[in-house]
Amino acid sequence: MRKAIQFGVWAALAWTAWAGPVDFGKQELSRAVAARKLLPAQARVLTEVTADAAESFRILPGQVSGGDIRGLMYGLIEAAEQVRDRGLLAPLRGSPAIRIRGVRLQVQASDLQADWYNSSAWWQEFCATLARDHFNRLNVVYGQGAEVAGRNLEMLRVISQTATDYALDFTLGIGAEMKDDGSLKRLLAACPTVRGVQVSSYRGWLIRTVQEAGRRVILECPESDLTRELARETSVPLRATKKYSGEAALGPNDVVLTLEATDNPDSVRKTVVDIYESGYAGFEIDAPAEPAGEGSRLFYVLWGRLGYNPKTPDTVWSKELKSR
Repeated sequence: MRKAIQFGVWAALAWTAWAGPVDFGKQELSRAVAARKLLPAQARVLTEVTADAAESFRILPGQVSGGDIRGLMYGLIEAAEQVRDRGLLAPLRGSPAIRIRGVRLQVQASDLQADWYNSSAWWQEFCATLARDHFNRLNVVYGQGAEVAGRNLEMLRVISQTATDYALDFTLGIGAEMKDDGSLKRLLAACPTVRGVQVSSYRGWLIRTVQEAGRRVILECPESDLTRELARETSVPLRATKKYSGEAALGPNDVVLTLEATDNPDSVRKTVVDIYESGYAGFEIDAPAEPAGEGSRLFYVLWGRLGYNPKTPDTVWSKELKSR
């Protein structure tokens, strides 16, 4: 059964703005068609959301479908790559191997005044990069002294909404110094697109504050802080975080593994296969020192694409390796 959502896409048109993930996927296809100098009639694609699995997609000549909005965006991105490489669409199906594929970006107090942090365009391009490589989560962690209030609170609202526009679940990482003074409650009220709160240690008042958000917000704590009793006593959705030590034992599917950065293709493939086979919910990888720098491109391609499909061929990132 198909949901009644259909879009006609004239990929030769240029979109200057978009309201969400599907429009971004359309723009990617538009750019690919323009680069190949195809005629509009050659680029007409019917797109639709179906009842397939979440984040899955299908491509057929003249048609791209997805199991949800995010999956449809992935399908359009893949279709754009086919057009860019071959000038036409070929049958292709995709579905995620690892459920949570996240990037964690550390923000220090000094960053709050930096041009990049206060640039909407910077965040748009950064989130677009993550979306192109099939990440589905962005965790911005505010370090010691990085107070999110006033102008900074408004910027957090911009960042979290931008992430949502690119089908990224936005998680707010907060440091141990945050107190039970109502500041987190105000943050969640001001930023309705925050999907999760990640803390470095569990404190009892967090449950009450997240409950008062009035919407589903996942609370993430270190695995050592969560107990079965706590999970039974609260209606707040909980998720554990755990540092990946190089080998993942069989684990619960509500644990996210935190990883250290590397851009070695063999190492990344081994790690994501290990996580997939061990049954964890997913992974979160620290962004490179220059999160949007040219040197970070291979990093995102490897972790995002292999996290989505560990069998992704080396040809997907071979161009990045050759350019080094």
